[in-house]
Amino acid sequence: DLVNHAKTHKLALIAGSDVNAHNTAWNSRICDKQGSDRGDKLLEYLVENNLFIENRGSTPTFDNGRWTNVIDLTITNQAGHELVDNWKVTEMGDDRNSSDHNFITFCDSALIPLL
Repeated sequence: DLVNHAKTHKLALIAGSDVNAHNTAWNSRICDKQGSDRGDKLLEYLVENNLFIENRGSTPTFDNGRWTNVIDLTITNQAGHELVDNWKVTEMGDDRNSSDHNFITFCDSALIPLL
């Protein structure tokens, strides 16, 4: 799998994911048992594999007009964690986003601007 590939080859891992799993570890509201069970299993996997959740704050990553929640995660390994800076969710209430998921942005601290 991707996590083991990054570990074996000493690569930075930064993965954006729509996990549809609920857990207070990433400020997701517990909505149902199925989402909670998925969240518990995912959190266990992340801990067992020394992975990080880069999500910060409680701004919803999902908003379909009826309900909001944090169900999108940015997951990193140690090398990837060291690269992610200024992680944030931007709520887009206008026509620039045709998805029910908000924009997630962050800076890659390894990128050095050329002056």
